Amino acid sequence: MSDQSPYTSMPGIVTGPQRIGRPQLIPAARLGRQLKYQAVRVVRSSSPPTTAIGTSIAADEATQRHARAVCDLALRVGEALLSTGASAADCVAAVLRLGQAYGISSMHIDITYTSIAVSVHRGVDEDSLTVMRVIPDRSPDYTRLQAVQRHIDDIERSAQESGVPTMEVDAARTRLVDLLSSPHPYRRWVVTLGAAIMSVGVVMLYGAGPVMWAVAALSAALVDRVQRLLYIWGIAAFFTQVLSAAIPAGIALVMYSIGRESPSVVVISGIVVLLAGLSVLGAAQDAIDGYYVTAGARGLEVMMMTLGIAIGVALVLGIARWFGVSMEAAPFVALGGTPLISTLGAALIALGFCLSTYSGVRVIGLSIVIASGAWLVLEGALYLGLATPAGVGVARRS
Repeated sequence: MSDQSPYTSMPGIVTGPQRIGRPQLIPAARLGRQLKYQAVRVVRSSSPPTTAIGTSIAADEATQRHARAVCDLALRVGEALLSTGASAADCVAAVLRLGQAYGISSMHIDITYTSIAVSVHRGVDEDSLTVMRVIPDRSPDYTRLQAVQRHIDDIERSAQESGVPTMEVDAARTRLVDLLSSPHPYRRWVVTLGAAIMSVGVVMLYGAGPVMWAVAALSAALVDRVQRLLYIWGIAAFFTQVLSAAIPAGIALVMYSIGRESPSVVVISGIVVLLAGLSVLGAAQDAIDGYYVTAGARGLEVMMMTLGIAIGVALVLGIARWFGVSMEAAPFVALGGTPLISTLGAALIALGFCLSTYSGVRVIGLSIVIASGAWLVLEGALYLGLATPAGVGVARRS
């Protein structure tokens, strides 16, 4: 028997023995490998991340003087917005828009309740710029707030139209200083009058008569002047609330001693006036917008100021009981009065609050209309048998 030849006969045009080379030996693809490849294609993403981290483009073309000037202007604007009643989210958005208008796209803002920091990253070849300013006081001033917002809008609009803002950075800073140093639209006694009007509106909601209107107005005016004096003296806000809350409680004690009914209404009106300037809604808005540090600080401030009011009222009641006058403030006072008087009271509350926060004439008129309409909706909801919380919810949504 002869050995088997390594050559075999291949069909085709060429006849004769042929050697099978290695390149012609192609292994069949495995099914598992193909399935794995298809599964990876289905699961693995091929697009870049939605939120880019550390990839923002720095304004390397900005000179050091220009970057410093824009950073200083942005810091002043942010401080003005926060001091006059803007939320943290609105302040950050306005400052970033201002930086974009002047060609600074790498600006970063950090806000806490008492400070604001502005940082500009200028690339690897230039030093970064970071400035910080402490916010000493927060007082609602909607006239100045609106003026600053309009100033930012004018700068941004001119930058969008011509590519470069028509107002230079130095001129914009000078304009901002003029806006912040301009006189208030109302004198200080008008603000005190606003507090008195707001207090009168509160007691009107509870069906009180003209005598209690006058007492509530006097109490609120006295509270406003005392708060102003204590602020000038540098007394802490907590102790200012304690002393201010003791004033309406003391007046209610006098009314109770002479036999007047419903002295608790005077206390309620004073509490409403003291709570009107606190940013309860601002704390909720900052929490919703994701600024939890600022929201927590605002919430703690509201809690401490409310505690100061409670201590002031309790202190007066305790002293009265020590002298043998056992007056107790009712924890609940039902709404009363005719729908017309109550609606007028709601309008007066809106008017008084707008005057105390330096609102414009148009804002005052719009606020009066909204407050009156909301109160009428609340009256209708209560007439239909809805509970007070449900009626308030319907009035707010209307």
